Amino acid sequence: AGRMTTLSTDEGTGQARIQLWSDGLTIFLKSPLIGIGMDNYRQHGAQVAHNSFVHSYTELGFIGGTLFFGAFWLAITGLYNLRDRTDRTAPDQETDPDLRRLHPFLMSMLVAYTIGICFLSRSYIVPTYMLLGLAVVYMRLHSAQVREALASVNGFVWPRLAGVSFGFLFGMYT
Repeated sequence: AGRMTTLSTDEGTGQARIQLWSDGLTIFLKSPLIGIGMDNYRQHGAQVAHNSFVHSYTELGFIGGTLFFGAFWLAITGLYNLRDRTDRTAPDQETDPDLRRLHPFLMSMLVAYTIGICFLSRSYIVPTYMLLGLAVVYMRLHSAQVREALASVNGFVWPRLAGVSFGFLFGMYT
């Protein structure tokens, strides 16, 4: 009940968040490459961005914001690449069934948390990096599959990540 039943982008908390994101992107333009510095957002704006990605881009610039965004992008794509895979490349090394059962839970936790931090400024807290760490550990436990899943992480990942990051910023701006 209450404000949860009246979410709108025209008024109330929805419009306030859009204004905060707009303010953050305006501050980002002051120093787009390296940002305004960690924990300096409140000196330039009335409130925090209420979006961890906008907050990171603003404080850490395009370079740091891309690395923060990229951590989530690579974790989600890496887990996505491991979905419903058996060790076809190494038939003698069967994946642990318990480990396979964990995949949908870890994937849903990571996706839900990523969506959640789009509406909260949680760039520098432990749970953010704990979930990213869990994703990395899970991918490493799939030792035979991780080579195949992370095959896309090569020299071409940096230009692709920069493009996806720019697309995300453009989407946030529009």
